[in-house]
Amino acid sequence: MPRNAQRLGILERLHWVCSDLITAVRARGFALCVANLPYVTTAEWPALPREIKDYEPPGALCGGSDGLDLIRGLIATSPDVLAPGGTLLLEVGWQQAVAVQEAIQQQGHFCASGVYHDFAGMARVVWAQVP
Repeated sequence: MPRNAQRLGILERLHWVCSDLITAVRARGFALCVANLPYVTTAEWPALPREIKDYEPPGALCGGSDGLDLIRGLIATSPDVLAPGGTLLLEVGWQQAVAVQEAIQQQGHFCASGVYHDFAGMARVVWAQVP
């Protein structure tokens, strides 16, 4: 990642943190939290094309029985680090947007949420904003 940041001329503007989700982040005040977490369901894993399964380990793609284990964890903890008005953006599987929005609503720490669609019209990014 530092090579890409250097190539883009933004290396000096970034601070890299290795963490289990956001457990290592102690500060508040982030305007944005963006995540592409594992969201493949346990049932989907065997049917994935070999070029995916042979390249990526299951832990990089599999998110549990419904694919949302880590996503739920980030929904629960991201309000702790987001600034007022801060936004959470989550890439999700093409059939998971409704379930993710329900998890956001159940959390109760967000004032608004919505979905962005990809070029094929599939709901692929869910966003939520803290008050």
